[in-house]
Amino acid sequence: MSIMDMFRVNEIKAELDRTTKERDSLKTALADTDKMEHHQLKQAIEDLCVQKEKALQETQAAQAEFTKRWQGFDQELKELAKQVDLRKKEIIVLDEEILLESFALYKPKFKFLTSEEYKTRLEACREKQKQLIREGKAVNINENWTVNNSKSEGRKMVNDMKKLLLRSFNNECDYCVDNVKFNNMEVNKKRIEKSFEELNRLGRIMSAVITDAYKNLQFEELYLAFEYQQKKQEEREAHKRAREELREQQKLEQEIRQARERIAKEKRHYMRAILELESRLNQTAHEVERAF
Repeated sequence: MSIMDMFRVNEIKAELDRTTKERDSLKTALADTDKMEHHQLKQAIEDLCVQKEKALQETQAAQAEFTKRWQGFDQELKELAKQVDLRKKEIIVLDEEILLESFALYKPKFKFLTSEEYKTRLEACREKQKQLIREGKAVNINENWTVNNSKSEGRKMVNDMKKLLLRSFNNECDYCVDNVKFNNMEVNKKRIEKSFEELNRLGRIMSAVITDAYKNLQFEELYLAFEYQQKKQEEREAHKRAREELREQQKLEQEIRQARERIAKEKRHYMRAILELESRLNQTAHEVERAF
């Protein structure tokens, strides 16, 4: 082997060693790169799993909220449907009542013979209302209230509440009594009942309620006022008929008187004619006798 060949062998070996080192370096780098990508991929997968779980939870929460709202809307629709049906029934009932009342089919609660009897009963009814108020039986309320640890202030608050409830209720009842007619009796009765319920609901916070006894007296006043108006109208019509009958009677009496006067006059006329005829007959008879 020549010296040139020896140098060439050494060069080849050196090249082989360098190539081997580069290969090993590339393998190491490739292994590191693979590890790095795997770690990153694993981290990305974990992040995606976390996001997926979060999105799933958010979706479930949104679905639950949607379901809750839908159920709420569904319940509201059902309640509205109930209210509509109730209002329809009330309208039907009200229409039937108005129809019946328009034909004057109201059944009287009292059967007094004169308007004065109704007036007396009305005054007695209103006096009973005042008596309930004086006796503290128009409104039931918890009297044991204090304001700023003051019993006197508590009593003042209780009295103010009573006055407020009674003033509001009486105003509504007075309006109904003043405007009651044959075609709105039931409407006014329901208006009083509604006012009674609403005011008692407002007074619940202080355990304050208008009593049934007081409400019933207001109903009694409503009926009495209506029947009093009816009786007054009946009496006016009766007086009108009586005046018309009196005028007719007077007219008839005048016609009878005039007829009697006319007959008497004719009778006198006929009597004179008969007397004259008898006189002529007598005169003729005398003349005939003298002739013979």
